[in-house]
Parts: sequence; structure tokens; C-alpha cells
Amino acid sequence: MPIFRKRIRVYNTAASRSEDVEAVVDSGATFCQVPRDVAERLKLWPFGSRRPRMADGPVVELALANAMVELPEQDEVAATIIIADLGAAPIPGTMALDSLGLGVDTAEQRLIPKVLDLFTQTNRPTI
Repeated sequence: MPIFRKRIRVYNTAASRSEDVEAVVDSGATFCQVPRDVAERLKLWPFGSRRPRMADGPVVELALANAMVELPEQDEVAATIIIADLGAAPIPGTMALDSLGLGVDTAEQRLIPKVLDLFTQTNRPTI
């Protein structure tokens, strides 16, 4: 799956600390991810954990925290962040990108606006 890099800013939920990171955009990543050292500097406090499958195959247990993610040309968005091991690449996951109304164009290696589906299955006509 093609990947590319994009600068993002990650904030703690109080917006009292932020950090710009060079993130890897991977259309296969569901959650946002930041390495543990970034999470510690931002004072992101874990509230639970998930068992994601890593790109190279293994399933591991990693902590979750709430944060805000911002792309330079977009607004902030609340996101659930996976706190990864030291040295792991930051990733803006597809849940946050969806919240920002963005999709991933892997051929052109860029983020693109997309139309969001509010109701995918309904008995009512949509506009």
C-alpha cells in the first residue's frame, strides 16, 4: 500500500501543549499513532488499550489516549491516539482523516476532500 508523509500538529485535549510531527499517511491505518516520547511531552494520558495488527503482521497491545490532530490546511479534530513504541512513525489514522473530510489519494500521494456519507442505509430519501 503506497504511503507518503505529511506534517501534522498534535495537541493534548486542553490545547496547552502541541507538537508538529512528520507523519506517515497510510490508508490502511485506522487510528492515529504517536510514539511514546511525543505522548509524554504532550501529557497525553492513557485511558485504555487496543490490540492493533502492525504493518509487519503481529498483533500487539498498545495504550490509547485522547488528543487533537490538525493538518496545516484544516481545522482541529478530536482523535483517539495509539501510543506506540519509541521511534514509531506518527500516523494520522483514517478515523481522524474522515473527521476532517479527507481521503487518501494513493496514486498522487496526497490528501483530498471527500464527501462524507451520513446515512449509508436508510428508508428515507436523502438530499
